[in-house]
Amino acid sequence: IGIGVANLDGTFHEANRSFCSMLGYPLEELKTRTFLQLTHAEDRAATETEALRLLDGAIDSYSLEKRYVRKGGGVFWSNTTVALMHHENGAPSQFLGIVEDITQRKEADAMRTRLAGVIEFSDDAVVTMTLDGIITSWNPAAQRIYGYTVEEVLGRPVTMLMPEDHIDEEP
Repeated sequence: IGIGVANLDGTFHEANRSFCSMLGYPLEELKTRTFLQLTHAEDRAATETEALRLLDGAIDSYSLEKRYVRKGGGVFWSNTTVALMHHENGAPSQFLGIVEDITQRKEADAMRTRLAGVIEFSDDAVVTMTLDGIITSWNPAAQRIYGYTVEEVLGRPVTMLMPEDHIDEEP
């Protein structure tokens, strides 16, 4: 978990070793950057909007799934939670950010989405089942080929698709 403290102008004041490692900057170099400069271009507007809402007192904290740009140009996904620290008189003093690298989860989600699309639009029947042979998924091609709707097959044994004289071959 990376932890960073930024001044109200967005420049970094402090950061733990994990945060510096995530971004690829030593602390002294990180202090010459702002959190908006290190935010991926497509995520800057949302980050800026939430930071302004925080400064205006409209919210106490915010969490965003956003991308950061590492030194050298690499990108990583994060779940970033930010709150304001305050002076004794109640005035905002600094942003406190907690950053979790969620790149692997985002990549796995993207892969699942791509695979789901392949299955959904395949011309081949794709049927999944439990080890006991109970149907758990049924794509549109399976419906076209076998003539059963998904509602008619889910939870039923795959042997329903087999001729009576070949049911013993299913195992």
